[in-house]
Amino acid sequence: MNISMIGPFGLQQKGTMSARALPLARGLVRRGHRVRMVLPAWDSPADAGRRWNDAGVEVYHVKMAGAWLPRASVRVLHRLIRAAMEPAPDLLHLFKPVGYSGLAGLCMASRRSRPAIIFDLDDLEGRHGWGAVASRWPGEAVLRQWQEQWALRHADHLTVASHYLRDMAISAGMPTSRVTLVPNGCDMPDLAVGETGWLAGRADARARHGIAGDAPVVLWSTRLREFDPGRAGRILEQALATLPKMQILVAGAGPPEVNARWKEIVVADPRLHSRVQHLGWLSADEWQEALFAADVGILPMEDTALNRARCPSTLPRLLAQGLPVIAHDVGEVATYLDDGRAGRRIPPNDDRAFVDALLGVIEYSTAHPGTRGEISRQTLQRWSWDRLAGELDLAYQQSLVYK
Repeated sequence: MNISMIGPFGLQQKGTMSARALPLARGLVRRGHRVRMVLPAWDSPADAGRRWNDAGVEVYHVKMAGAWLPRASVRVLHRLIRAAMEPAPDLLHLFKPVGYSGLAGLCMASRRSRPAIIFDLDDLEGRHGWGAVASRWPGEAVLRQWQEQWALRHADHLTVASHYLRDMAISAGMPTSRVTLVPNGCDMPDLAVGETGWLAGRADARARHGIAGDAPVVLWSTRLREFDPGRAGRILEQALATLPKMQILVAGAGPPEVNARWKEIVVADPRLHSRVQHLGWLSADEWQEALFAADVGILPMEDTALNRARCPSTLPRLLAQGLPVIAHDVGEVATYLDDGRAGRRIPPNDDRAFVDALLGVIEYSTAHPGTRGEISRQTLQRWSWDRLAGELDLAYQQSLVYK
């Protein structure tokens, strides 16, 4: 099958295309399909006009020349559609129903002769989601809402990352048979967890982060929008009161005002200040190093519509490296965590239970180091990108029927 994917932004800064679309595309290539990914480079201007091959996926960032408003240019939209249609695809998979990808789907749907149109939803985009958080002008939230609702009613097929989004699509009128749940997945680690090479990489990573001896390391991967920084600080401070040797790596960042607040919280608490390393956004190699160094992952989340709708891409990646995870029981967390050895699900408002679970998991993992290999193997069996690409392949076959 000949497949073209269109995204609303590039691969460098935002996660959907690099952490979801590209791994799925690689999996489809391994199944024998031809995949072209076409992206606007408004958020990564250095990539404008570049083409390259990524594990068989043809990646192309269209040029931005002449786009007076890079985030919303008719000229760039035309280039995206033209590049996506160049290989005469059997279907277009449009990641996110908003922005350039949403407009491309709208334009293609009006053509008499066209490929099947599939939208992928991995977030709540309208006025009750990112439209309320990330819009730069009032009309943008309205436009996002309209684009999202249009996709829910007019696509030939929908792929969704969460049960929340699946239910939303069905409630909007999309037949159940035309909605496929495709949660986020994980890749096979380069080094088998627990084997000699992995142990050496772990020792090197801990040394580079200045982690002494057997000090337990907590990895918090976050956008800092997902959870109140004040609550996060209190949870970590309580854990440190019982386990003062614990080190905390914070990967990710949020809006400037939230980053500033988190920094103030850490600086104001001597215990946190001496134990927290804020790593910011990480490259693929830096992320791998943080995974090597860590003993447990945490995903604290407020119980909001945004968090219920999303599928945390870091969760299966943490588990694939054998890290047990403590997470608030919000949205798609229950898909991956069954309150077993892989981690704990905590009621959203129970901070004390979160602390107790964190300390308990660290104690268990220290006493049973072989558990990490077991967590990794079980995760890869259930949530590998190759397995999910197979489910996506079936959705594609169905979409051709409804076209």
